Order: sequence, then structure tokens, then C-alpha cells
Amino acid sequence: MSAIHDGEISLEDSGALFVPYDDYPEQPNKVQSLRGGVYAIETARRLAAEKQYDALMYEGLLLSGKCLADQIGVPSIRLSSTFTYNRSILAKLSDTGGLHVTSLLKFPAVVKLMSLLMRRHGRIESDDFITEMVDNNPTLTYVYTCRSFQLDNEAFSDEQFKFIGISVNGRAAQTKDACLDDELNKGGLRPVIYASLGTIFNAFMPFYQAVVAAFGDRDVTVVLSVGRNFD
Repeated sequence: MSAIHDGEISLEDSGALFVPYDDYPEQPNKVQSLRGGVYAIETARRLAAEKQYDALMYEGLLLSGKCLADQIGVPSIRLSSTFTYNRSILAKLSDTGGLHVTSLLKFPAVVKLMSLLMRRHGRIESDDFITEMVDNNPTLTYVYTCRSFQLDNEAFSDEQFKFIGISVNGRAAQTKDACLDDELNKGGLRPVIYASLGTIFNAFMPFYQAVVAAFGDRDVTVVLSVGRNFD
């Protein structure tokens, strides 16, 4: 983590100390990759025993983050790379149809089993991981969007939830898309609408169909990012 590539500053150049996961293979297989959170937790516990830290910052999908911070005895800071959640939002997402992560919430037996395993290994403090996600909130949650884009935004207090916007700033496009430029220029002064599901859970055709249905007969230019799954 000490090298600089194409003018970019590495983690250590920013003044931080990079510590790799204990016993993590250089070329992990799929199972080891999926267990990355386990490696992270065990490494953090070892470091905490050696030195006291001011706070623990963790990515929102690491449900064990809050529990780990409590075990270490430091404030917890959660990073939410999309929007943040409560029970109402999770219920809406699980009821949208299709196969995706939130579909698991429709199967109580699966939730119970996963929660039992996580609780047994001291990685959540609650009886189920849904409660851990939405009720056992950390000291602070930084959300990488604006409050007006957050579902049920009035349900999230200013004290615990900070809507800070996108996490990428000042990054110039490496290549220009001439076809896209031509289409945007044809639109003149028409409003431009950009719709995307992001880079991970983007194989959800009903969303794209809904965008077409919503804007198909309006005088707007729509840029629809569909990833590699659809033509």
C-alpha cells in the first residue's frame, strides 16, 4: 500500500497505517473471499488488545461492526455506501420481487439460522441480524447520498445520521463516449435523467422496465446504466 499509481496517493501516503488481515492468503479462493469479514474481525480484536483506538469505522454491510466496537470499548462509525435502512425500507425492498439479497428477509427460518450463527460467534448483540441492522445503531452513520434521496428520510435523526453525499470527488473521465455526447447534444435543453442500480445488484429487469414506463412518453433524455447483464 505504499506505491503511487498514475498520480494517485496510497493509503499510507495519506498518513494512515495499513494493516493486512491476519493469515489472509494472497490469492484467496471464493470461500476465503466471502469470509473476509471474519478475517477483519479477528485482526481488529488482536489490534485492540495491543493498543487503544479512538473509534471503529466500518462498512455498513459488516453487520458485526457495531458489536465489535462495543467489545473493544470505542465509539462506532458506520459507512453506508448507498442509503441507510429501517424496518419499513427493508420490508419494501424484500417485497419488490426478483432474487436479491433482501429476498432473504421473506424467509424467517433463514434469518433465524444466520442470526444464530452470528450470535454464537459474538458478532451481533441482538437475537436477529435485522434488529442489529436497524435498531442497534452505531454512534454515527455517514450516508453517501443527500437526505432528499433517502427513503423515509424523516425517520433518521441528524444526530446519528450524516448525509454527506458522494464519496468520489474531482475524478475526471478517462475516456469520452462520443455516442453518448451525440445523444446528449441532440437533446438540446431537454432535462437529462440518469438512472442506475449501481455496480453490484444491477441484474433487476423490473427496475429498467419501470424507468422506461415512467419516462418513455416524456420530452426528456434518459441515460440508463444497465451494466453488462442486458443489451
